[in-house]
Amino acid sequence: MHNKNNDLGLTDDEIAFYDTLKAIAIELTRFIKANLKVDWYDKESARAAMRISIKRLLKKYDYPPKGREKALDTVLRQVKLMCEEMVA
Repeated sequence: MHNKNNDLGLTDDEIAFYDTLKAIAIELTRFIKANLKVDWYDKESARAAMRISIKRLLKKYDYPPKGREKALDTVLRQVKLMCEEMVA
């Protein structure tokens, strides 16, 4: 961890936070790619299932409850962009 600290210029606490966010990003991206369907955004049931899964992932990593809705909205916007790229 010492080299990463020097490379990024972060404290040990900041590295721990960074590593957690990185783990969330990796797992989230894998999940989305595995479950993303071209028309997911047009189907309420598909959007609801995606929201629930993302909420579970944020909770799994103890993402602060106060920020979960904003994070969820941000992730869903990104998922929509990923879906649009698949169609293009």
